[in-house]
Amino acid sequence: YRRGTDAYFADHDGKAVMVEDLIQSLSRGSGVDLSAFLQWYNQPGTPCLKGVGRFDPAQQRYFLTLRQETPSKPNYPAPKPLPIPMALALLDKASGEIQHEAMLLLDQAEQQFDFPCANEPVLSLLRDFSAPVLVDVAYSDDDLAFLLHHETNGFNQWQALQLLLERILLEQHPATVWLDAMADTLQEVASRDPLLASRLLDVPTENYLASRIVSQYDPAVIHERREAVLNALSQRLQDFWLKAYQELPIVHYQDTSLAMGQRAWRNAVLAMLFRCGNDQAEALALSQYQTASCMTERLGALRQLVWNQSTHAASLLDDFRNRFEQEALAMDLWFGVQAGNPATTAADARLLTQHPLFDLGTPNRIRSVTGNFAANPVQVWTPEGMAFYANLAKILDEKNPVLGSRQLQVLSRWYTLKEPLRQQALEILQGLKTQLHSSSLVETLTNLLKMQ
Repeated sequence: YRRGTDAYFADHDGKAVMVEDLIQSLSRGSGVDLSAFLQWYNQPGTPCLKGVGRFDPAQQRYFLTLRQETPSKPNYPAPKPLPIPMALALLDKASGEIQHEAMLLLDQAEQQFDFPCANEPVLSLLRDFSAPVLVDVAYSDDDLAFLLHHETNGFNQWQALQLLLERILLEQHPATVWLDAMADTLQEVASRDPLLASRLLDVPTENYLASRIVSQYDPAVIHERREAVLNALSQRLQDFWLKAYQELPIVHYQDTSLAMGQRAWRNAVLAMLFRCGNDQAEALALSQYQTASCMTERLGALRQLVWNQSTHAASLLDDFRNRFEQEALAMDLWFGVQAGNPATTAADARLLTQHPLFDLGTPNRIRSVTGNFAANPVQVWTPEGMAFYANLAKILDEKNPVLGSRQLQVLSRWYTLKEPLRQQALEILQGLKTQLHSSSLVETLTNLLKMQ
């Protein structure tokens, strides 16, 4: 790859180029004809890779069938198979050890592979996100928990976690297998890769979960389920959080990947300390705020103190403003902490837009409020919350119609709501039909109203 990019810059620096030029240079540098990859640029759609495996104990071999499917699009009724680099591993189901690793090239609609395996394996596909495709493998919950615990590839650990949590939160699978896997895994991961450990505390957001629901969406139900699993994890590991936090004292700022990971992990653990009700959480957050070596640490502490209704929240918000009022990006964060507070209502968000430091002429300042408030669908999907975005779209119709369109798109999945929220959303959107004039907003509103 390096030889290919060197050739690319040597041949084309300062020139107008096409993707074909890059592919040609990479082919020359690698000695491999990569022209087939141009097909990725010639047809739309994301391929879905389906994998079916079978272990034959008599032959001590694992047989894998991979099939790629790309949905048809207008003018592309018969998508062609694409060349898909597929990194995989086979992990021993008994020990968790890797039995086989390979990088396959799937370039046909369906292909079969087989590998020597002494024991039944668990398949791990798309390691390191080796291709931008969707993966569909019939994993059991136990398989996903196994990958979470034993997989050595951070991306696939995280991906297994997300798939398992989707089933728990959307299909109401028991959470026990996930809790057990996290209890067995998290401490070891934190000791070697704190950034990955912080990401293993990622639970799919309420908005992402909502995007997976096609009808009868109830924001309150999703919120309750998500809070329940987070609370369960915080309680299951309540003795671990304080120890983990104390092992990460605030030190002089370092701009290294390890230090960045430690800061992310410290903030994630601090959130868990508040969630499990640890009586030292508030004091630790106050200390972190005052001794912070960088914005990540200070903002992480401020967020937890504000979101958990600390008696110090108001004074610290004032302190943060006094420190950074002349720094526009820092003040965007200040607005964002308040707008993203789960307790913030549409009325509170509206008050933030009336603050003297709020500026309708500054897109980042607008997004700092509307984007963070949008992360709380329980408050957004109320008549007041929907009206907040509709009214802002009207205001921006003349000032910045493209940004106004983005605000209206927050309501894009209104048609999936349960009643009476669905009807309330429809009435608010229909009420805008005679009040919008810019082509951007009129087009967005028209498209939203088609989704009935």
